[in-house]
Amino acid sequence: MQHHSIADVSCVILQCLDTYQVANVEPLVLKCFPDIDRHTLWQAYNVALVAYTSGTGLKQQQKEAAAAAISEFGT
Repeated sequence: MQHHSIADVSCVILQCLDTYQVANVEPLVLKCFPDIDRHTLWQAYNVALVAYTSGTGLKQQQKEAAAAAISEFGT
């Protein structure tokens, strides 16, 4: 298993939450990070959900990076 950055994964999760229905988030995240370990995924969800519910969101460059990762893997 490859170690993925919690920040990178949470950026993708936030982008998915902003763009797609909640039910579609995990399949898209797993397309972007197919070999992610469950602990990192869980931590990334926590970070993303705190940012999402607090309204802090992401910096524009992080949103663009997440959107690029999602578009690379398709929907």
